[in-house]
Amino acid sequence: RRERNRIISFLLAFAVVFVTMMGYLSSGVPVEAASKTPEEIRAEQAALDQKIKDAEAKIKNTQQQLNAEKDKQASIQAQITNVEDQLALYLTKIDTVNLAIEQKQLEIDTKEAEIESNEDLFAERVHKMYMNNNSSSMLSTLLSAESFSDFLNRTEILKRVSESDNELIETLRKQKEDLKTMKTDLENEKAEYISTKEEIVQKEKTLSDLYSQSKGQESALKQAEKKTQE
Repeated sequence: RRERNRIISFLLAFAVVFVTMMGYLSSGVPVEAASKTPEEIRAEQAALDQKIKDAEAKIKNTQQQLNAEKDKQASIQAQITNVEDQLALYLTKIDTVNLAIEQKQLEIDTKEAEIESNEDLFAERVHKMYMNNNSSSMLSTLLSAESFSDFLNRTEILKRVSESDNELIETLRKQKEDLKTMKTDLENEKAEYISTKEEIVQKEKTLSDLYSQSKGQESALKQAEKKTQE
């Protein structure tokens, strides 16, 4: 009887172990996990929880950086729009000053033509006055005076005619020089506009480069966030 009880106890113990093993296998828990103590399992769970927290913190930080890049891009885009407006303004100014320079050049050409025409008329009148059929027209005019008083009057008239011609020519020359000065001032103004325009173009290029860099950083951050999520 004692031997029989021993055999029965052994069979019962084997049955308990067998049922326990089958329970682990049917629940999908690895056999080796069953051999870990509750403390070891809790430690592994705590380590996994910490990794999840670290990943969530990293994702949050990445999202903050993405928002910062978005704000940066919006600021740069606003600056680019402002610079484009400035560029359009200076291009308009350059077109305007170009038209003004062309107008001044036309006025200068007109004055030069007037000067040349008046000089020709003056020279022709002097030529006729002094050389008419190989005699002096001026002398004939003076000698035809009826009295000394008339002679002086005619002399004064001829002198005034000459002075009037000279004054007219000098006035035209002065006007031409004034127009040249105006044209030079306009050309200097144009040069300043062009210089400013080039600075604006360079600034626009710099801003565009910064915007492209920010877009590249945004793409890298999104890739990093995706990797962390996975």
